Amino acid sequence: MLRFFIGIVVVQVVTGLLLWLNIDSLASSRDWAQLLIPACTIALVTAFWFGALSKELADKNNNALRDEFSREREKLVSNAERAKTRMLQKTQAQIVRESSRAHAKANFKVGAAVSGAVGFGVLMMFTQFASLGLLLLSTAGGTLGGYILRSKQRPVLSGTTQSPDVTKKGGAKPLELEHK
Repeated sequence: MLRFFIGIVVVQVVTGLLLWLNIDSLASSRDWAQLLIPACTIALVTAFWFGALSKELADKNNNALRDEFSREREKLVSNAERAKTRMLQKTQAQIVRESSRAHAKANFKVGAAVSGAVGFGVLMMFTQFASLGLLLLSTAGGTLGGYILRSKQRPVLSGTTQSPDVTKKGGAKPLELEHK
């Protein structure tokens, strides 16, 4: 704003100086023209100067606003990305918990079935049905052995022993569990 004030003062001083120099000879219209032509020229040059100053000031303010908005947009994008990552990690942890719970229930059911088959096989052995008892015991043993082998090979088959990294682009695909 100081630049505009200086321009106004310069115009006023020059116009006053022109008037003071020509004050004695302002009797005719030709003398007035000699005063008005330089004064209008100075006013026109000053108007262009003020136009350039205001354009520069507007560009400076526009650039400052643009920078502020871009910083705000970047902040919003990074906050959204952090929230998305947190949500994916939370969802992945919930899926792992549910999966572990489902596997625990399945392990209990398989253990109960194998124990029942072993118990029934022992009962058959004691009641003189040795061949049927041995058949039940060997079937239960094979089932238990296969189940243990599969549970130990599961991390090797999937290629990883840890949960997938959900922070990478694309993230982990959620597990689909069927509840019965």
